[in-house]
Amino acid sequence: MGAKTILYADDDPLMQRLVLAVLEHAGMAVTTSSNGVDALGVLAERSFDVLITDIRMPRMTGFELAHRAKLLQPNLKVIYLSAHFSDAERSTFPLYGVLMEKPVEPSKLRQEVNRAIGSA
Repeated sequence: MGAKTILYADDDPLMQRLVLAVLEHAGMAVTTSSNGVDALGVLAERSFDVLITDIRMPRMTGFELAHRAKLLQPNLKVIYLSAHFSDAERSTFPLYGVLMEKPVEPSKLRQEVNRAIGSA
């Protein structure tokens, strides 16, 4: 079985580097994108096991990205990473995926990615 494939969309370059390092160290193949529009373009070209996305990004929110991504890849698992979210947004997560609050603990992120793809 090949490496688990992850697409991570976040407009924060520091978070991108952190998540990339954590997941690559765990043997996962990670592609990053700085916004939802670009991430959607990547999803149209390649399959992924998990989409990890920030909620608030320029050009497209993480919610909209997840919705459109699921149309392209219905089996795609979604994990949201966000520092700020409302109670209304929090109630939406069970419909689309799992919410993890920034800053995220590396071991918990790895565990949640593994759980999302059924290998925890």
